[in-house]
Amino acid sequence: MGPTRTDVVDWLERWLGTPLTPADQADVLRATAAEAARADALIDGFAARFGVDMSGYQPLMHCRSPAQALRPDWPLPVPPPHGAIVPLSVSVLHAAAVAKRWPVRYPALPIARDVSLFNIPLLAAGLVVATLLVLWVVPRIF
Repeated sequence: MGPTRTDVVDWLERWLGTPLTPADQADVLRATAAEAARADALIDGFAARFGVDMSGYQPLMHCRSPAQALRPDWPLPVPPPHGAIVPLSVSVLHAAAVAKRWPVRYPALPIARDVSLFNIPLLAAGLVVATLLVLWVVPRIF
C-alpha cells in the first residue's frame, strides 16, 4: 500500500514548519512563498522521502527561476518563465508518491519574453529624479 494523502500533507507540514489550509494545499509553493532554491529543496526532499523518480519534473513550470526571484516586480512585472505558473498541489504530490514517478506531462512552451530586467535601471533613475525634485522643492517651500 502506497502513502496516503495524509502522509504527504503531514510530511509537507513538518518540512515547511506550518500547517497547510485547504487553500494552501491547492498550490503549496505559492502558499509558502517557496521560490527557486527553496522550491528545489522541497521537491528534492519530497522525492527522497517518498522515493519518487522526478525525471519528468520541470521546476520552471511551477515557480520563477532564481534570477527572476531576485528582481523587483515593479514597474514592469516579472513574468513566469513560460507565461504561466502551474500550481503544485498536494493532489499532484500524492499521485507522484503513489506512482513513484512524476505524473505530470508538460507541453512544450517557449520561454516568455522578460523585460523586467529594466526595472533596476528604471527604479534607479526614478530615485535620482525624485531626489532632485525634493532638493528643488524644499528650498522653495522654506
